[in-house]
Amino acid sequence: MQQPADPELLIDGSANAFDLCYHREKREILGRALSCLPERERQVISLHSRGMTMKQIAQLMHVDESRVSQIHSGALVRLKASVNSLLHPRQGEVSQSGARSMAAGAGA
Repeated sequence: MQQPADPELLIDGSANAFDLCYHREKREILGRALSCLPERERQVISLHSRGMTMKQIAQLMHVDESRVSQIHSGALVRLKASVNSLLHPRQGEVSQSGARSMAAGAGA
């Protein structure tokens, strides 16, 4: 029996299934990375992505605009690292084991 088509893939006839799948995967990876952020950083990213300015976010959160900018910058650094670790999970393992083997060689 044939599996029913994914409704998300049928929404727009102009985009092909590969593009839709690719965009869905990007959203899922970003969602997983966002879920790893502390609540305050996640809130700043969310509000800013919805079009709020740093000044508006600062007023909402009762902090200085410069503090919102610091939180936003830190969140972007963590997001980038999280996305990279999701996309390249073995890269961290290789560098850690490589460091261990080099340290072991230095001590020999």
